[in-house]
Amino acid sequence: MKLTDIFLQASKDFASRSLHGKGYQAYIFLGFKIVKDNRSEIVNIFDPIKSGNYYTQVSNQDYELFCQQGWRKAILLLTLKKYKLKLELLKDKIRDEKNGSNSSKALEVFKATRQTVLNKYHKLTLKLQEL
Repeated sequence: MKLTDIFLQASKDFASRSLHGKGYQAYIFLGFKIVKDNRSEIVNIFDPIKSGNYYTQVSNQDYELFCQQGWRKAILLLTLKKYKLKLELLKDKIRDEKNGSNSSKALEVFKATRQTVLNKYHKLTLKLQEL
């Protein structure tokens, strides 16, 4: 599948939101942004999570995933991967907090955050199974 096909999928996806601007067309879904330049017709996919405050282009490996799985499924798979990483980090923070200062407030915050991420993970897993 080509990037132009993926852009077309994004444009037809009911969950994707349009972010058109001067000289480009763009769609966003779960933080991933796909942009098509009107002049050059070049399509790029960006991910804000890798950099924090701004969008960076996804890796070649992620581009391959988009080409193999399509717009929606690739985003769900990549987002699940991000949630797994967050859960690992939270697990480490909870372990360190129990072994370290043992602050009950910090433990509660970490556990609540973990539960939120688990709920999001579960919802995305169900969506992925529907595809």
